[in-house]
Amino acid sequence: MRGVGLSLEPTSNYCDVLPIMLGFTEKALLVDPKYAAAMAGMAENYLSHLFVGCKGDPAEFLRLAAEWAGKALTFDENSAGAYSVLSMVSFFSRKFDEALETGERAVTLAPNVSDILAYYSWVLMNEQRFKESL
Repeated sequence: MRGVGLSLEPTSNYCDVLPIMLGFTEKALLVDPKYAAAMAGMAENYLSHLFVGCKGDPAEFLRLAAEWAGKALTFDENSAGAYSVLSMVSFFSRKFDEALETGERAVTLAPNVSDILAYYSWVLMNEQRFKESL
């Protein structure tokens, strides 16, 4: 990974890298405590802990992801990344209507961002809306 001072060897464990990435994001928030994109990044990072199976409490990862996404929306009500994370938090919390609503909002705000499209696709597939999920 270039540009952030990391050297990821093929044997690197993603769970070892996530805390380093959190540290970079925390530094960005020290420079600008109202930096909504960094807050959305924190939310995505905690969601990634869940996705890749890092040690820890999955419910706590979801709680932290939702908390940081909420903070991001406090400073930027159009943070597509924050809405996307909230969609996944709702999805894993089995709140499927909420997941659809926030996922759709994320895609409306950022229709060409692959992560946002992928997360929303999972929600659509769960609802058996397969053609829309493509």
